[in-house]
Amino acid sequence: GVDEAEQNPDSVRLVNLEGTQTILRTCRKFDVTLIYISSNAVFDGSAPPYSEYSPLRAVNRYGQFKIEAERLVASSGVPHLIVRPILMYGWPLKGGRGNAVTRWLEKLEKAEPVEVAEDIVSMPLWVGDCARTIWEGVLKKRSGIVHVAGGNRVNLACFAQEVCSVFGCNPRLVRPVQSKELTGLAPRPRDTSFS
Repeated sequence: GVDEAEQNPDSVRLVNLEGTQTILRTCRKFDVTLIYISSNAVFDGSAPPYSEYSPLRAVNRYGQFKIEAERLVASSGVPHLIVRPILMYGWPLKGGRGNAVTRWLEKLEKAEPVEVAEDIVSMPLWVGDCARTIWEGVLKKRSGIVHVAGGNRVNLACFAQEVCSVFGCNPRLVRPVQSKELTGLAPRPRDTSFS
């Protein structure tokens, strides 16, 4: 996670870099293609929309680790597809990591307010659409880099209000704030919309 990377950089780096190196060795041994899931966090948000070949610059450690891992994959000689999803949401498996929507709903369903950044723009992506895109890449033997995003560009506060609408929660519980007001979080890029 983005915030965990700021708080525990050594363990997150271990997973993202050494874990990737281990998987690359296994792919090489068995002559298989690696599908590497990266992130929109490889961009700093200063020059949207981003194509697959836009310059990589991160604003936080998580993004930097993803950049380093992408470079490992790209230079490995292993056939690969690098997938960069943006703000995925959906229902995690039991014990799995939540996402913005599940965290918001956890509070909203208890009638607790949620503070959501109105100055951060994204293209929310349902996890099922991302999975379908990855499988299409596998079946068509794609390689290189692919961006995967939802069809709508929206600020996070508006997205949270839409979540309220869909799940019957009170939209007044969503409190739009500037991202700098959200304490304890790693820096986030303002707009990593994809082209």
